[in-house]
Amino acid sequence: MPDVRLLNFAVLDGQKPAQWRPWGTNGRSFGAMSAGCDTMVLPPTGTPLADIWQAKLFPNLVAFEEVLEEPHGHIYVGAIIDGVRDPANLAYFSQKYDDIDRLCLAIGSKAKGLVPLSKIVGFEIWIVIDPASRTALDKWGASLRALARDRLKTGVRVRYLRRDDFFEEFVDDYLTEAVDRLSQGVGIF
Repeated sequence: MPDVRLLNFAVLDGQKPAQWRPWGTNGRSFGAMSAGCDTMVLPPTGTPLADIWQAKLFPNLVAFEEVLEEPHGHIYVGAIIDGVRDPANLAYFSQKYDDIDRLCLAIGSKAKGLVPLSKIVGFEIWIVIDPASRTALDKWGASLRALARDRLKTGVRVRYLRRDDFFEEFVDDYLTEAVDRLSQGVGIF
């Protein structure tokens, strides 16, 4: 029986992330798309790793303060941020920067002698965007990456997902990479 790892992502979209509607669905359906479907449990097919590791993406659809109170915060490997905002809304983007800072600090403080999972699979920041806003958010995304890398002392990748991207395919690719990293048991990037 393979060892299944939940790859927890904080969903940074206010107090009710389950009501967020990325990809034309509500947050609960979004969570089911990525965590509850058997198709999202992805051992690499045709390799011996299928007998060892499986990974499942779990977007935690609770208020951010609840994420910070999670006693096993060291299991978070990423964050999903609603970037479909006016890039001039500096207060919103400043708050998300602070949220990433607090999440990274919580990951480190909750480890209690354990190796945070992000040290093995890296830390991902997924920003959901409108295609037209990508360039305007590049500097902000780079600052998030630098902050998280400094706090977590691990590889950090920022990815921009357009609202019209095929989300399931994107998650498939990510989980395949994560399973490979888990099987190697070494840090990335």
